[in-house]
Amino acid sequence: MGKTILIIDQGGQSTRAIIFDVRGGIVASESVPCPKPLQGPAHFVEYTATSIVTSAQLMLERLVQRLTIEQIKNIDAVGIITQRSSIIACNKSTGQAITPMISWQDTRHSEWLSKQTFDLEQLQQWTGLRLSAHAGVSKMRWLLDYDNDVKLCAQQHNLLFVPWGAYFLQQLSKNTTFITDPILAARTGLTERGAHIWSKKLLSLFSIPATLLPAIVPSTYHYGELVLRGVAIPITLLGGDQNFIPCAYGSTHYQYSAFLNIGTGAFIQAASRSIATGIPPKNHLLNTAIAIEKNKELMPIIEGTINAAATVLDWWQAQLPRAYTHAELDCHLHHVNAAPVFVNTLVGTGSPYWIPQRTPIFIEDDEQKESSYEQKTVAVIESILFACRVNLEIMDPLVGQPNSRIKQLVISGGLAQSVALCQKLANLVQIPVLRYDDNEASARGAALYLQKSSDYYVEGCTDESPVLFSPKVIDLQLFQRFQKYCLAMTSLSAK
Repeated sequence: MGKTILIIDQGGQSTRAIIFDVRGGIVASESVPCPKPLQGPAHFVEYTATSIVTSAQLMLERLVQRLTIEQIKNIDAVGIITQRSSIIACNKSTGQAITPMISWQDTRHSEWLSKQTFDLEQLQQWTGLRLSAHAGVSKMRWLLDYDNDVKLCAQQHNLLFVPWGAYFLQQLSKNTTFITDPILAARTGLTERGAHIWSKKLLSLFSIPATLLPAIVPSTYHYGELVLRGVAIPITLLGGDQNFIPCAYGSTHYQYSAFLNIGTGAFIQAASRSIATGIPPKNHLLNTAIAIEKNKELMPIIEGTINAAATVLDWWQAQLPRAYTHAELDCHLHHVNAAPVFVNTLVGTGSPYWIPQRTPIFIEDDEQKESSYEQKTVAVIESILFACRVNLEIMDPLVGQPNSRIKQLVISGGLAQSVALCQKLANLVQIPVLRYDDNEASARGAALYLQKSSDYYVEGCTDESPVLFSPKVIDLQLFQRFQKYCLAMTSLSAK
């Protein structure tokens, strides 16, 4: 029996543990839903850290109870991937959390950020990322300015701001210190492109002392050990969950596809040639890498982000007389032709508009009476697809080799299970959409990256054939709504 890899994927909707074989096949898996966020003021999205960690530990116990000791000993390494811009404040001396986990969706300091005079284009050139209230540094500044426990801990020289993934790692491994990888560090907004160290000029700009941050080590590193039924297994990878999706399906897909994952938020990625060869273009997308290793060439990716996907659908369903089933949602997407346009600003828009959080609105046709619940539900889902298309249009000329274009879109994530959604997306973007039945793209990509770190991806990593959604006849009403959506978003972003 060949060696296996255990990937623990802590995301916004669930925590999953998946054991993969050398070709990316799933040997065993277990999952647990994430707890509900804490009740709090508007723009606050917080979770009790201990509840996430405890549920993950119980999940791992359930998983290993189904394995023999030989199977556990056969696990060669563990990788941990997590949501990226979430942070937590800890006591440096005790290691204990002094705040809840503050989610990447939290935008509590957006008003402060809107009043600053930062040169956003310059910051994007330095970091490859677009500064927004979602970045970890914005949350750090709020805590230093307004949280009394944090301020007291800072006065006692015991404060440490920790990327959520680094805290989650420390809790599972029982390490006595906190360390983080470069990708999670980058999502704070305090490192420069491809760097392994905190940026002195960014720390100075935001008045964050380096002493408040953990050490940065390469993405693959001996991070500690995970003990399962008495067997100590090395943890050798830490990183962002979305970053590994381009590694999940083989080198052909990596070179010629864009990858869309629709979960709590939606993220669209493709191989890029910009991060390694100079200043990122002024495209309002994110320029990053799959992982950052010491003395290894970067695998650059360009990313578009849609901050609310399943989140905004949940928000809308909560306002309905009753929530629709998945089958009913598919039926509405198939059969509802006329719909309003939905401006999805529930937690800020993400790229490329970067509109701060505000109350979402429906834009009705002037000649149309108020839309039905079914029509508005379709509009909410279409807003996610419209944002995907806008990001894809900007991304297309920036990927792969010069003069090449994105040939297909590989879709994954919970909402990707909707057949009608995938077909409507193909009709909208006018390229084939491919969907693999297995929904573990992030974790599989991390496993294959870890097992093949010399070339990062393998050919034919799964035996399954994807479901292909080919573009059909152009839907003129859909494109008219898309154009109306673009005009509304462009108008809002200019304000």
